[in-house]
Amino acid sequence: MLFRFPDLCRVNWGARKLRRKLGGEASFDRPFPVYLVISVLTVSVGLALAVPAFADRKTDCFQSKDFNRQIKGCTEIIKRGKKETRKSRRLAYYYRGKGHYEKRQYDRAIADYTKAIELNPKFADAYNFRGIAYRKIGQYDRAIADHTKMIELVPEFAGGYINRGSVFVSKGEYDRAISDFSKAIELKPKFYYTYYLRGYAYIQMGQFDRAFDDYTKEFELGQQAQELEPKNRSRLKQLKRLGITP
Repeated sequence: MLFRFPDLCRVNWGARKLRRKLGGEASFDRPFPVYLVISVLTVSVGLALAVPAFADRKTDCFQSKDFNRQIKGCTEIIKRGKKETRKSRRLAYYYRGKGHYEKRQYDRAIADYTKAIELNPKFADAYNFRGIAYRKIGQYDRAIADHTKMIELVPEFAGGYINRGSVFVSKGEYDRAISDFSKAIELKPKFYYTYYLRGYAYIQMGQFDRAFDDYTKEFELGQQAQELEPKNRSRLKQLKRLGITP
């Protein structure tokens, strides 16, 4: 960006006014030093270039669908350390963890979610997704602990019960899974996928009549969901909105 003529006039006018106060010469023959104008211009250009770079970092980290770009953007924020706010660093670890998770790098995802939790021990989403990652690597007890913490922090979130119930299914503890799925249904009765999960648990326990009822309900609600939300017909999209992975 270049200074236009009127801008330089204002600078020189300010210099003349200052010289008058100091008892010095008040002529335009001695304009405001050029090197100061150049310095101001250099700083302005530097800031103009720095702001887009900073914005790009944030956008890549928090919004990019390209997981490699997301990880890179978040890493750049993390490297800045305390130059970034505590909240920015917490979110950078969280989103980088999500990037690693999508790339199936579960150990790295867990490490990043853990860092996010260290920066904010009440970061419910980080517990939720760390629990999901623990389940992926077969660490069921740690997954249950994280989903339990999530439920303590946000007791009205049905996804916490669904995710914990899914871990109980993985452990073969079907009665506890049914209890969690039932609580999730109580909180979100029109979310049809939970009926499918509870129906599956009922089958494993030999309660076929209850399983049939749940599958029937799942079918009915699924049909309604397809009619009411034509853009969100797949189960996967509905699950992702709740932060759930089947």
